[in-house]
Amino acid sequence: MLSAAEASALLARTEDDLWELVGDGLNSAFGATPMPKRHLIEAAKKWFDDNYQSLQGKICPHPIVARLLSDETSDDVSIVVGIASIISDSLTGIVAAGVSVLIVRRGCRMFCADYEE
Repeated sequence: MLSAAEASALLARTEDDLWELVGDGLNSAFGATPMPKRHLIEAAKKWFDDNYQSLQGKICPHPIVARLLSDETSDDVSIVVGIASIISDSLTGIVAAGVSVLIVRRGCRMFCADYEE
């Protein structure tokens, strides 16, 4: 499970660092050979786009997200930890953590705005 300290550290990273982290995690999960940074970033963005609706389906209707978004005291760290806990069952820890930060950076409400059950 992602800790608050780990989430906070990830929130401090650049967007390219996060995409690279996700790409490297996906690359490792598939047992692929190491790739240059820009290829990892491109692969991660493509994977995210290809899995956008699936991620929405796991995240947006989840009661944890509803609770965190309705609580005005919830901060980005809490939301990242909550999202990571939801998607970590289907993604490796570092991929789930990176994706969670990217979603929070874009805005969780925006991410879920066009979600349809």
